[in-house]
Amino acid sequence: MADEKRTDQPANIEKVDVNPDYLAQYIAEDKSLESLKKHRVVPRFKIVQPTTAAELQQKFGIGTAIVQPGEAMVVKFDAEPKYFDFVPLFFFKEWAKWRDLKGAGPMILDRSHDPVSELAKLSADKDARRELYPGHEAMPEADRMYNSYVEHIRFIGMIYGDHPLTGLPVTLSFERGEWGQGNNFLTAVSLRRQVVNGESIEVPLWAQVWRLNTVFHNPGQSKKWYGFDFEAAEQGIILPDEAPTMRAMHLDFADLFSKSRLMVDDAPETEKPEKADGSVKGHDEF
Repeated sequence: MADEKRTDQPANIEKVDVNPDYLAQYIAEDKSLESLKKHRVVPRFKIVQPTTAAELQQKFGIGTAIVQPGEAMVVKFDAEPKYFDFVPLFFFKEWAKWRDLKGAGPMILDRSHDPVSELAKLSADKDARRELYPGHEAMPEADRMYNSYVEHIRFIGMIYGDHPLTGLPVTLSFERGEWGQGNNFLTAVSLRRQVVNGESIEVPLWAQVWRLNTVFHNPGQSKKWYGFDFEAAEQGIILPDEAPTMRAMHLDFADLFSKSRLMVDDAPETEKPEKADGSVKGHDEF
């Protein structure tokens, strides 16, 4: 029997007031969760874009950050910024081949974590990262479909602090129009330091607390989308009694990644493939 995949996502669980002590007699030898522990599929933040399906736009509003899958709201976009705190627990880069939104079948056709892979090379080449479907050469441009080679900057972490989703593992992913911001965040995380006994030391990734909010990007009339902005949280470092748990989670994700058992759930909801007014088609996979 194939191993099942575990997906860390919110679920509607009904609380039952039953004394669980009777389970103690079974727990010592129980192995019912072993296969689930071998794989981890982590949900991701998604920002509702102008090209997102109308149902999600109506339910949450454009610019709102949600968790997908599960459609749990994280923070709404507002003229007065709304924030939430995030602890990054594990970092990695991933290169992927995405099909066209107008196509059919799986959205991601291939993945790699190898920085010298063909996927990584194509993602870095601005002339090769967009690949015309075979047989579409003679079609009108509006009917053509393209595969895209994309570099993803991924931070698997946890929503932190006073929030309904506190403790939920989720992926903060930067790609396409947000790739530059992802590198900015990567630099900021790398430079975080703390003075201890008069000496400046690096703060571990899993001990850092960052404050995130959604912002509107409008670099030109034809390019408009929403992304994440970040700053150090008011409480910039986790509490001392949280350190063992956060470090253990970091090591757990690192172990799963080393065994190719860690995956981000990039499965999109229904998208609108057509170009929305004033937006860039393809900027909806944030």
